[in-house]
Amino acid sequence: MSKRKVDDNSSSSPLKKKTSHSSTAENQNEILPEVSINDTEAALNFIKQTLADKKRKDSFPAVIFVHQLYDVVNNKTIVNRQLETLRNEKKIVLIHMGSDENMKVAVFLKDLKDHVLQYRNVGEALLYNKFFDRVLTNTTDYGISRNDLLIKFKFSEKDVRAMVNAGLLILRETGIFWFSFPSAGIFMRKIIKGRQALMNLIRKRKFREILQIELEKIPMRKQLELPIRYHIHDLVGGNFVKCFQTSSGRLLQSIR
Repeated sequence: MSKRKVDDNSSSSPLKKKTSHSSTAENQNEILPEVSINDTEAALNFIKQTLADKKRKDSFPAVIFVHQLYDVVNNKTIVNRQLETLRNEKKIVLIHMGSDENMKVAVFLKDLKDHVLQYRNVGEALLYNKFFDRVLTNTTDYGISRNDLLIKFKFSEKDVRAMVNAGLLILRETGIFWFSFPSAGIFMRKIIKGRQALMNLIRKRKFREILQIELEKIPMRKQLELPIRYHIHDLVGGNFVKCFQTSSGRLLQSIR
């Protein structure tokens, strides 16, 4: 989906309100999201805040899809370049999801550590801290081999099994693990369930489209286990819907 390019020098503030342009849905003019951010780290925090619900206790850390960032930062090159910088600065971990190598999420390393260590005993905490401090902060790939874990980083087979059981490693193929996070499977089920529910609702509307402000008012607690704005960033950034500017706000239109 084509979007207006973000000017890196347009503002000293990471958050920049978009300028409102009056037009109609019929003109098919694609628009910027509600908030345009030219700083990927700020965008990560912006989407992370949509998950900040004290009433909901998730079994997984705050996870942001890379494609969700494309709904906030209007330049994929900027996003991808700055994500690599953040990973090299040991601020985030990039993780493949499922069997789709193009489906990636970012997790702040501090959030992942805090989530994993909150209920661990001293022995487990020592093991997982070793994994965070020696492996995740010194690896720029999406996974690691069993041989590297055993030989290079001096983990035992028991240690490797413990990290698999904790959800930090997932077997990709014989001898190769992908990095992961606790309850990744539960997270994916929730995001897919909500994505399907919203897409079904939009497809049933006249012209297969709905205003975002209207969509956000529809009670969907039973269908959505994650906040609706989090799902909207998923739909838009993942090209499940197109966005158009109207005099009444963002219009979401199904394209699948």
